[in-house]
Amino acid sequence: MGLCQEKPIPKWPNTLKNQHYQISSIEVNIPESHPDIVFQNNHSNHIIFIDCKSKTLKREQIKKYDEIRKNPKPAISSGKISVVHSDHLNIDPALCSFSDLSNENLIVEFDMVFLRMLESGKPFSEIREIQLKRGKFRYLKLNEAFPIDTSTSVPPYYLYPFDEHDIEIFTIEILKHLQKYGLFGKRFTVDDILERSHKMWKFIDDKSTFRKKAHSILVELQNKGLRKYLRKEEELWHVDLKLDGKSHQAFQKKCIQIERQLSRKSYQDILAV
Repeated sequence: MGLCQEKPIPKWPNTLKNQHYQISSIEVNIPESHPDIVFQNNHSNHIIFIDCKSKTLKREQIKKYDEIRKNPKPAISSGKISVVHSDHLNIDPALCSFSDLSNENLIVEFDMVFLRMLESGKPFSEIREIQLKRGKFRYLKLNEAFPIDTSTSVPPYYLYPFDEHDIEIFTIEILKHLQKYGLFGKRFTVDDILERSHKMWKFIDDKSTFRKKAHSILVELQNKGLRKYLRKEEELWHVDLKLDGKSHQAFQKKCIQIERQLSRKSYQDILAV
């Protein structure tokens, strides 16, 4: 995602944006496939489905990507992707991993595009280079952009700070914004707090899972000591504080206590609903 930003990130390449790509969707739920990121280039009528892998590949999934590469119409008919000229659209699924999977049987058999993120071996998960290890994109100019040198900076992980399974980070973000809502006395919805907490919220396709998780966390925070302050009326939440400094300080103190508890595995397990 850092390669495709409206505002370039200092010292981090903006390769895809320079090639006229933009982020279309994140964790998109298309019946035929479930890519992690969809990049779209309306100038060349080209779409990239990025699927991030560890080391496990499934034949059925790779086969579906191969089918959608040959016939992109099912992806368009799902309504999740809007294109200018559907008749001349090219969709290239690309698998991406820190491990070198370029010679894996399934990738070779289906001639999949494979991108490898080459780590530097230094702390903080630095990436030295992004390599096009196998296959070619059908927008030929994009192939010339690889390898992409990323050695000058740390990857901008803050662009996607958490998913629905990162309970600890998810909860800490919610606590941070609850304190702001309490300070200004504003009412908010679950969508309001997610939009403020997650930088990529507008791009996430299946928002329902995040909404359910955020609601569960808010209810659990009530049970863990915030019921006195955190209230819900129909679809609107609010932090009910008296107009005095002591009430704000007490709420802030309680939020900090819960945040510290999050490092304890038992509490994290409780929140993993």
